Amino acid sequence: MEVPQGLSDYITTKLIPINRLSKESHKLLLDNIIIETHPVDSYLFQQGDKDDNVYYLLEGKINMMATDESSFSIDVNVEQAFYPIGQMQPRQYSAHIISETKTLRISKSLFDTLFESDKSTPPIPADSEDSECDWMTHLLESRIFANIPPQNIQKIFALFEEISVIKNEKVVNQGDDGDYFYIIKNGKFDVTRRLEKQKKVFRLAILQEGETFGEESLLGNMPRNASVIAKTDGTLMRITKESFLSLIRDPAIKCVDYEEAIQLIDNGSVWLDVRGQNEFAKNGLAGGVNVPLNTLRIQINNLDKEIRYIVYCDNGSRSAIAAYLLVSKGYLVSHLKGGISRYQQQLRRELIGVAEPANQLEYSTQPMLSGANLVDPARHKKALNGVEAMVQTILSHHSEKNELSIAISTVLSSVYRQLE
Repeated sequence: MEVPQGLSDYITTKLIPINRLSKESHKLLLDNIIIETHPVDSYLFQQGDKDDNVYYLLEGKINMMATDESSFSIDVNVEQAFYPIGQMQPRQYSAHIISETKTLRISKSLFDTLFESDKSTPPIPADSEDSECDWMTHLLESRIFANIPPQNIQKIFALFEEISVIKNEKVVNQGDDGDYFYIIKNGKFDVTRRLEKQKKVFRLAILQEGETFGEESLLGNMPRNASVIAKTDGTLMRITKESFLSLIRDPAIKCVDYEEAIQLIDNGSVWLDVRGQNEFAKNGLAGGVNVPLNTLRIQINNLDKEIRYIVYCDNGSRSAIAAYLLVSKGYLVSHLKGGISRYQQQLRRELIGVAEPANQLEYSTQPMLSGANLVDPARHKKALNGVEAMVQTILSHHSEKNELSIAISTVLSSVYRQLE
């Protein structure tokens, strides 16, 4: 369609990430956009919709509403108007028109093709006015944000703090406690790791605009495993550990307890053990796969994006980091809350509670006694199913039954006879 010059300039210089395209791509985009006017009380799209449209707000005001009754508004006077409206698919909220509104609409297929094919697009200079918003674009394009409620996104951007750093300034020190999650607004940063035994420092990576760091320490609740030093002068945006965990991690990663995990496994999910090979060989869960966290980034493409993985380690630290990484790469993931050690201890206690009175009971349809309490057999059977899986795992890693395996198997046989 024919676009007035003033509107054309606004679209190609202000709207993000359209302003990154080449002149040739701008022309093709402008030839294929549709400018629409929407009356009050209509809807641009509804929560849950899947469509092939990208929308930008040009005039008016829209109220974004989710089914949990949370809402926020977007109008042309706020920074968010430079970005596509509710770009996540399926739509995470409904776009309700609350004043006469004008929008730009373009096919998402064409939109994506332009950015994929436009290899000649020059980078935006770090001091460009438009770079003020680019760090937000990088975050919004992350798959992690597809799982975050819209009201959280509003809070997240409000809580980010901007800090300036100078060349050679150490932002993160290896061994320190984690306190912030960072995204680079501009500048370059070295990531280094010090190996005490070799008394050497190795460069792991060079990070630049739009990249993040600091999340692993916060996710695993462990000391920083590397240092980050400014290679140039730069600007960082940061958010506190508490805000990162509550607003980003918690909604983005689904945590499950052992009983929920077993139900998912029964429905086709797969255990993913991110501990070391020796730990997995010792007590990894039957039917699972082992990809140690320190090699996950290398082996990640060997995993199947059609399968949901239940990620676990011993105490939940390494698996929390792995789950975040996998979600950010588009994998279906649930995280075993607290690690497998927590549930092994729990199930051992359940087993002892059932086994103690086994010799005193006859076959019965009544609830079994455990001390002075009445215990629901169905509850114990569910717990014992988990124990049986662990027993099978022990047996699968040993060519001969050791004493522990024999003892647990004997107890299970006795208990199941009582449950029949």
